[in-house]
Parts: sequence; C-alpha cells; structure tokens
Amino acid sequence: MLNTMSQQTLHEHVIRHDRTVVGYLYKEVDQDSAAGDVAQGPVAGDVAQGPVAAAGDVAQGPVAAAGVVAQGPVAAAGVVAQGPVAAGGDVAQGPVAAAGDVAQGPVAAGGDVAQGPVAAGGVVAQGPVAAGGDVAQGPVAAGGDVAQGPVAAGGVVAQGPVAAAGVVAQGPSAPTQARPKTLPLLQSPTENAISARW
Repeated sequence: MLNTMSQQTLHEHVIRHDRTVVGYLYKEVDQDSAAGDVAQGPVAGDVAQGPVAAAGDVAQGPVAAAGVVAQGPVAAAGVVAQGPVAAGGDVAQGPVAAAGDVAQGPVAAGGDVAQGPVAAGGVVAQGPVAAGGDVAQGPVAAGGDVAQGPVAAGGVVAQGPVAAAGVVAQGPSAPTQARPKTLPLLQSPTENAISARW
C-alpha cells in the first residue's frame, strides 16, 4: 500500500494519522500549526503554550493582543497586563486606569492617579472632592479652592464662621453698615430740644 502512494499522499497520511514510516521519524504535529512549527497549544506558528498567540508569539495566559505575552487579563495594544485590564495598553495594578495610566486607588479622571476620592479634572484628591479639580483637604471648597474650615462661599477659605460673599469672618457676623456714633434725632421738636440739652 505504501509503495503505491505518492510522496505528497504519504506525507498527508502520516500527518493525519500519526504513523511512523520506514525512513521517516515523525513526531505528532498539530494539523493547525502554521509554518510547520511545533504547536503545543492553539494555533500559533511559534510555540503556543496557552491561548492563541497573535502574530506567532508565545501566549502563557489569556489572549495576547498584537502578539505580546499576556500573563494576566487581556493586554490592550500588546502590553502585558498583570492586573485588571489596562486602558491604552498600560499595566493596571488596581482599578481600571483611564487614559493608560496606572491607577492604584479609585479611578482617576483624566488618567491621573487618584489615591483618595475621585479628583475632578484629573487632579489627585486626598480629601473630599475638590470642585474645579483642586485638592480639598477639608470641607468642599466652592469654586475649586481649598477649604480647611467651614465652607467658604465664593470659593474663599473660611477659617471661622461662614463668610458671606466669599470673605473670611474670624469673629461674629459683621453688620452690613457701621453703627452711628450719635443717637438719631427724634421726630418731635420738643423731644429734640430735650435730647439736645442732654
């Protein structure tokens, strides 16, 4: 039977049925291996020890995008992801990093690292959320300024009581107008004369 087979037919027969023929030393080869290289896992062309390796590189974990090794979750843009999925192909060791920066705490807006609450405008907030993207280490500052005491109206820091119109009030509330130094005149002329004598 073997004498009647052509070389091509014999070669195909050996690959498909994993047989050893006199004069040929054959090691089992995956039918789907590209370029005739040994495939120990899925299709690769080069050695694939895990999931499918794009562009013929070794994939030891999940599918590697652009042919780079992915040891953790799927690596975007061909960069190794050892933690959660990294946006932009950078490594994310904590929550998802926006714009491809590493996020070790909460999600950072604008791709900056947020080690405390979410920072508006991509700035790190180590205390309460800062309006306008500035750091707020105390109460929320209106207008994006830092408030280390009570809330400052108009975005100015209030270190004492609440300051109206954004001015700092360090004592009791100040009246809008100064008190008169002299008593006001009375309505009656007689009373006015009496008051003038006193």
